[in-house]
Amino acid sequence: MEISPDEANIEEIEFALKIDNLSKKYKTIMPKADRKGKIMLEPQRVTTLKKMARQNAETEKEKQKKYPQLVLDIERKTAVLNGKNLDLKPKAEAIRNDVNCFLQYMNGYESFHGDHEYMQKRYYEFANWFFCSPFMAVMRDTAIRYNLSQLPYPVFGLLCGHSKAGKTSFLKTLLKM
Repeated sequence: MEISPDEANIEEIEFALKIDNLSKKYKTIMPKADRKGKIMLEPQRVTTLKKMARQNAETEKEKQKKYPQLVLDIERKTAVLNGKNLDLKPKAEAIRNDVNCFLQYMNGYESFHGDHEYMQKRYYEFANWFFCSPFMAVMRDTAIRYNLSQLPYPVFGLLCGHSKAGKTSFLKTLLKM
């Protein structure tokens, strides 16, 4: 295909390219045509295709997601998040406000069914580990130097529980914080 810029409608070109990209994207999940070139789409197959398309979209979105970059310099006592220096000595009022917001968020779990007190306690524990996790390598290294156990300093966390227990939104909140 050849496109002459002075004769072409830019919107039509963008549409054609978008359709071409979509056809390539969905080609892998579409059923194969029979000898006559026909594709039979049964209701069950459409449901499966929709599910596969959603999964592909989520996978693609995850690939493009940019994760925050945190650089801690313990010796210089500095922290840089996504290229911006963090204030490591915030005002007491700002800290109080952030803590109150977090407590209010955690109190929202009281409206959940089941043993919400147990869940809240576990989520608080996880939050404490989460905020200490950037320092785990240093703490483990220090433990090794003093011949102490590294077990109290896990380098990864696993949050598990019942469906619809708020795990995903909790992790998103922690990441935002």
